[in-house]
Amino acid sequence: MAALCIVLVSACTRRKPDESNRKVVGFAINTLNNPFFVDMKLGAETAASEAGIEVLIQATEREMDVEKQVHILENLIQRNVHVLCVTPNGSKEIIPAILKANARNIPFIVVDSRVDQRALKDAGGWIASFVGSDNDEGGQLAAIRDSEAFARQSQRCRHSRLSAPSWQVSIEARAIRCSRTFSWLILPSELSSRATI
Repeated sequence: MAALCIVLVSACTRRKPDESNRKVVGFAINTLNNPFFVDMKLGAETAASEAGIEVLIQATEREMDVEKQVHILENLIQRNVHVLCVTPNGSKEIIPAILKANARNIPFIVVDSRVDQRALKDAGGWIASFVGSDNDEGGQLAAIRDSEAFARQSQRCRHSRLSAPSWQVSIEARAIRCSRTFSWLILPSELSSRATI
């Protein structure tokens, strides 16, 4: 995601960068105490180096330290960066910083977590872009993959034979055996208490 931000910035400048016209990106990351954000930082540094862009990366100590993140953003605005990227610690709390960037015509790119669009619009602000994953679509894809895996495993469970005194107990035992393979499958308590494997 961070690399995509750098690509967006580099697309704005087609000429070969040198020190006099080198673009500077300010990047405020939630925290560097989380491996996800450490990887994001490394990706941004690599992409910036390859694109000939300087990236100033700063992070808060704690992931939800909104006040510190706003302070970081204000400092980056004062440094006259060409673009600001942020993984926001608060969806509404960073709106004042966005408004300051807007007033100075600094494009503001939001990464990973969304800003409250209604509050931003009501305040008269805007963001240049959002870069992130679609968690709804990701959840749907994961559910499809899990249901297909469950169907394959269920097929194997149906074909396994357990010796049991009755047809009913045999079905229950197979269901419990399958549920142990898929720990997220919840069986009715009367079913799991009657059968033994």
